Amino acid sequence: MEILIPGLILVGLMVYASTKIKKTAAMAYDEEQFENDQFTILKPEGFIIPVEFERNGLFEAYTKDFGVDEGGDIRKASAVVRFHPDTTCERLGNEVGGIEVGVGEADNLTLTEESDLRGAAIIKTHRLRGSNGGVYHLQIDALDDGDTIVPERVSLMADSFKLR
Repeated sequence: MEILIPGLILVGLMVYASTKIKKTAAMAYDEEQFENDQFTILKPEGFIIPVEFERNGLFEAYTKDFGVDEGGDIRKASAVVRFHPDTTCERLGNEVGGIEVGVGEADNLTLTEESDLRGAAIIKTHRLRGSNGGVYHLQIDALDDGDTIVPERVSLMADSFKLR
């Protein structure tokens, strides 16, 4: 009997901790506004910002979901923001390639391109914003697998990318 009460307390604490951990982990995939002193961007629901993203760029996010078939080992979408010093949107846009979407300005371009990654169709969206003697480049890669939710969230993220 003396062991039963501490055992029940321990089990209760473990259940409580497990529930808190699951709730906190689920919140990491909620929509949130990412801000730093250079830009702001909305991370849509279903995307997560990794703890250590500085190695690839100024911002990084990706979906928890993967594609199917050829894209089974590819995330449904991923995004990264990089800064390219000493260049212009026009010059970087020519390097990136793709098709210009909408009305572009000298320091504000949006390009899309289609590519192939290990047999899976990928749509790449590039947002180029000139500032501070260089260009901020948001690149979002999304699987083109017929999913309707991911393109909406990609569009939401791309439209929210603003320089400070």
